[in-house]
Amino acid sequence: DYSGYKDIFELIQSEIFNVRVDGTSVLTTKPLSLYLSPQVLYVVDDMIVSDISFINPVDVRTIDYIDGVDDSFYGSRGANGIIKITLKK
Repeated sequence: DYSGYKDIFELIQSEIFNVRVDGTSVLTTKPLSLYLSPQVLYVVDDMIVSDISFINPVDVRTIDYIDGVDDSFYGSRGANGIIKITLKK
């Protein structure tokens, strides 16, 4: 139950330890090249989205951070890791 969080970014900051939240962006903590963005990929109900600010924490069933071999399913887009969110139906 994630109802105690005021927004999705507070939820991520408290529950996912391999990323950092900067305003409304979720960034990887992995060292990167100077030319790569540290932005992680957002996947909501198996769909890639560019914005997750619309998600109310009360509506979240599960939230996971995927990194390493498991992120290869998304190709180079998932190179910085993936925040995968499943919403309650």
